[in-house]
Amino acid sequence: MVNVSRLYYKTELTGLGSALDVYCLNANSIKNKVRDLDLLLKANKPHLVGIVETKLNSDMPDNSFCTDKNYIIFRKDRNEFGGGVAVLVRDSVHFVLPDLNKRLVSEIVALDLVFKGGIVRFVIVYRPPGNDIILGAVLDDITTCTENCSSVVIMGDFNVPTVNWQ
Repeated sequence: MVNVSRLYYKTELTGLGSALDVYCLNANSIKNKVRDLDLLLKANKPHLVGIVETKLNSDMPDNSFCTDKNYIIFRKDRNEFGGGVAVLVRDSVHFVLPDLNKRLVSEIVALDLVFKGGIVRFVIVYRPPGNDIILGAVLDDITTCTENCSSVVIMGDFNVPTVNWQ
């Protein structure tokens, strides 16, 4: 079972003729959910999918969890025992991977989707639970990711149960 959130990002920037279809998945290991991910991609054809808690390592190729060739994949792995983020972008979407990803210490991937009217930065975040020191680093990295951006979407798992997110 995958915890799925769906966002229709409606903006005049897109130029797509419809809303940008975006998903955020908390996979708690994507390795055993390959079929679920494939079904989601084939049925809905989202423009972007952010996945947190991938639990992948650098020895695992992208096609070990995503067999759909219509998606370009960016990852920041921790290890197979926890954490990690991945972003899947449909190959028909114009995007730029900002250089700032190299400087980030947290489990974050930032990606700019480029449209006729401008750029929307998507920031996909995973913060392990129970460590306030890591929370500070995550917040610093999010600040870095969002500086000088007029349109930003931040999504992921922050593991802050005391916050009312509604």
